Amino acid sequence: MKNSTDLAQNLLSKICAELIDYLKNILHSPEFIDRHKLLFDSRRYTKSGKPYQ
Repeated sequence: MKNSTDLAQNLLSKICAELIDYLKNILHSPEFIDRHKLLFDSRRYTKSGKPYQ
């Protein structure tokens, strides 16, 4: 039988894995990408407005 430390570690690992999946789904969703498109596009240009090469 597992002790309480092992059970807590397994639970924490499961919670972290589920959180990572949740965040991955949000970050790859079309809604998130559309909402943050300007931010992503602005990082492709220098302060002078020229695109990075």
